[in-house]
Amino acid sequence: MVPTIARVTPSHDSLVAELSELIAIPSVSADPAHADDVARAADWVAERIRGSGGDVEIAERGGRPLVLGEVPASRSDAPTVLAYAHLDVQPPDPLDLWDSDPWALAERDGLLVGRGVADDKAHLYMLLKARPSSSPSPASCPSRCASRSTPRRRSAVTR
Repeated sequence: MVPTIARVTPSHDSLVAELSELIAIPSVSADPAHADDVARAADWVAERIRGSGGDVEIAERGGRPLVLGEVPASRSDAPTVLAYAHLDVQPPDPLDLWDSDPWALAERDGLLVGRGVADDKAHLYMLLKARPSSSPSPASCPSRCASRSTPRRRSAVTR
């Protein structure tokens, strides 16, 4: 018999491949030229919440998308877990300081490198994957998960 953890845990390669999709979206909220990319990142997050059996709404706040999602629990009296993260990134400038394309996830010395990996896209991705990995169906989920993902208000820094 296959242990339960092996049945619900995706492979490292599949997790990295899916995270690379989010990293590839240049969701720079400080640059109005990337407004469509920020919206695309919000859609990407919303699709993952729907894929976990949740309901999702993308609301506008200050001209930016706010992803509001909820994944139901198996019991009406279950506790709620609130997950918050932001889906935007700072501009990758100066580009000549990057050893690789900032929008292409790369693995170097066992570390994942790309714009937003440390702040905050990998964290956001971990939160999105925690629900489907902990319980493959809403019928066996012990808690309700409410998600809030938004671009933060940022200003481009000039030097």
